[in-house]
Amino acid sequence: MILAFDVGNTFTKVALCDPPRILSRASHPTDELTSLELAKSMIHAVLEAAPTRGARSLRPVLCSVAPHVEETITAAVRDLLPRGAPILRVRPDLRLGLHVGVRRPERVGADRLAAAVGAVAIAGAPVIALCCGTAITTTVVDPSGVLIGGAIAPGPAIAARALSENTALLPMVDAAEHWEREMPPAIGMDTEEAILSGVLHGAAGTVAALVRETRKQLGIRAPVVVGGGYARLAARWVPAPRRVEPDLILKGIYRIAELNPPNA
Repeated sequence: MILAFDVGNTFTKVALCDPPRILSRASHPTDELTSLELAKSMIHAVLEAAPTRGARSLRPVLCSVAPHVEETITAAVRDLLPRGAPILRVRPDLRLGLHVGVRRPERVGADRLAAAVGAVAIAGAPVIALCCGTAITTTVVDPSGVLIGGAIAPGPAIAARALSENTALLPMVDAAEHWEREMPPAIGMDTEEAILSGVLHGAAGTVAALVRETRKQLGIRAPVVVGGGYARLAARWVPAPRRVEPDLILKGIYRIAELNPPNA
């Protein structure tokens, strides 16, 4: 079994996986995950929620873009699991089922690596892994199985915060909460509505433009696998072929674990 850690910029997710099934899971805001006891409690809750074959059968795999909490996660795993269960960290020099062909592979985020691996496992190559959460990202694998790059843009929450923090009078609005429900009208009737309109319709336009231009550059209508916290909503602006997979990164994590067995 795989004990998968998806440490994102906004939330940290822990999942117990018996591939291809996710048996149990928990999440917590990443910035609050500074206590060892809290991290251990989160892991313990995941393990208690599903039957396991014993701690020795668990293999922890860490996919992190938040270095400041990795030490806490590592210490919690060390305390709860046997010493014979080293953490596998997602990185570009592992066997991924694809070749990382960008200029500086070591700088590709672990989340984007996992998303690309998951997308290839789901749809094959070529494929566009589109993740919509804190950021809107594309990670592109070409027909020969080479990760050739992608794009990174601010997600709606970042865009709303940037407007509030870099202007004198614009208020902070919870763009993420609104995007989870429905899109606002394009014509906002007050300042808050105008910000929501600009931020959310701007995010929708970003998604549509990135998919359109990526397919144009590839010269093929590559399938898109949409993941992240806002996957189901973002998929509305992705022309077919597409597939919605909110657990895209988790699926990539356990596929990486399968490709890199212990002592291999």
